Amino acid sequence: NMSDVEIDTENVAPSAADDDIVDVELDSSTVSNEKYRSDRIEHLLKTCGDAKQYSIVKNSSQLIKSDGWSMFGFPVKNTMISNNDKEKLKEKIVSWACLSIRPFTIVEDCGFNDLIRESINIGQKYTGDIDVEHLLPTANTVRNNVRKAAENYRSVLIPLLQSQADAGVLCIIPDLWSDKHRKICYIGLSCSFVNDRFQSVAIDLCCGEYDEMDKTGKSVYLSIRKQLTMFGLEYYFDNKKLLFMSDRGSNIIKALEGHDVLFCFGHRINNVLQRAFYQTGPKQDKQANNGLAVTPVKRRIDIQDTSDEELDSDVEDIYKRPSPSRHHEATIILSKLPNEPKELLGVIVVSKSLVKYVKLTGLNKEIQDSHGVALQQ
Repeated sequence: NMSDVEIDTENVAPSAADDDIVDVELDSSTVSNEKYRSDRIEHLLKTCGDAKQYSIVKNSSQLIKSDGWSMFGFPVKNTMISNNDKEKLKEKIVSWACLSIRPFTIVEDCGFNDLIRESINIGQKYTGDIDVEHLLPTANTVRNNVRKAAENYRSVLIPLLQSQADAGVLCIIPDLWSDKHRKICYIGLSCSFVNDRFQSVAIDLCCGEYDEMDKTGKSVYLSIRKQLTMFGLEYYFDNKKLLFMSDRGSNIIKALEGHDVLFCFGHRINNVLQRAFYQTGPKQDKQANNGLAVTPVKRRIDIQDTSDEELDSDVEDIYKRPSPSRHHEATIILSKLPNEPKELLGVIVVSKSLVKYVKLTGLNKEIQDSHGVALQQ
């Protein structure tokens, strides 16, 4: 902090120069000593008529003879941007958002603001025109540096996460979901804890393609362990020293069996509301011809949970299989079918098996990378 500057009006000798600056009669009985620091001066500057007109810059001069002067800053007047320049920038952003289908809130993103600020700082270093295409990195460069940045951040996070795990306060939140368009499954891990300053901390650890053969509890267990290994947490996972929070998907429950698991209350509320308001009641179907009554069928409600394709234990009881046939004449023994329908059914079965294999092995991504069409059932 800046050394206090004391103003003692009683010991200041009057001069002609002082009379030119201010013409005020001072009463020694009402004058008190005031101390001004750099933050106080900055506050006074900011609370003037227009607070955005001034700012304090650090004294970075190399000519100062004492380190004490580095504590002092300089009040400077901020550069005011003209309305014409603001209008031009606004038009560019609007065109970019519309043509490239970008969200309007991108201008509020802290990363976007940092990018603009850094671009302005770079532009101030050069007097001539700057080739923007030469300045911006290519997509491949960004991709390669993302991997390097991830490794650097992991090296920083490992000791922090391990210390929280040693204290028994590290909570891991796993999540599984599918890209319905590309037919690719993903797994993500985040964590939360309260640090020694009683601050709640949440960190997104990883998000990657789920590359196990199926989504059984054992496979999910192996996938979670593989992700935790990147952060040096496999020891704590194997010895059940981590806390977990998840939805109530049966595969997640099986994978985390033996661990301390808290189930997400938000998912429970969602399931309760789905059952209360969006469940279709039993439907009585009657045959138009002979009036044959069919057993009431409870329709399956569309409830999706983040454990992806595995049933939530809250709603398993309302998933009822429909009756094999709603029309009595549709019941037929497979052996009595003609050869052509048998061959068609065989093709359907083989095709479904092929699509399932492609989805499990992640070949859809390679097919799309080769400009093909993803296989779907």
